[in-house]
Amino acid sequence: MNSCSDTSACVNVSTVGVGETENISQLSIYPNPTQNNFNVDLGQTFNTATVQVYDIRGVLIIEEKVENQSKIDVSFDAPKGVYFVRVNTSNNQSIIKLIKQ
Repeated sequence: MNSCSDTSACVNVSTVGVGETENISQLSIYPNPTQNNFNVDLGQTFNTATVQVYDIRGVLIIEEKVENQSKIDVSFDAPKGVYFVRVNTSNNQSIIKLIKQ
C-alpha cells in the first residue's frame, strides 16, 4: 500500500495562558498591530510587573521586569508575525495577541 500511514510523529506543544488567574482589567497594548516597539499601559502602578512575549510556538522571546511603573516601553525587534504578550503582576495576569507587521 505505498508505505502510507495514518499517524504522524508526536510533537510537543506549549500552551500559554491556560488556567490562569484573573485578567488585569485596564491593561492595554499599543500600537497593535506594531512595526517595531510597543507600549504596555497597566492602567495603574504595580509594585512589580513582568512582560513576556511569546512567539506562535510558545517560545519565550522577550522578558522585562519593572518596579513601580504603570507604563512599559518594550523594544521589539522580531520578524513579522503573531505574538502573545503575557503581563504578570502580583496576583493578576493577562495575555494579549500582538501582530507584528
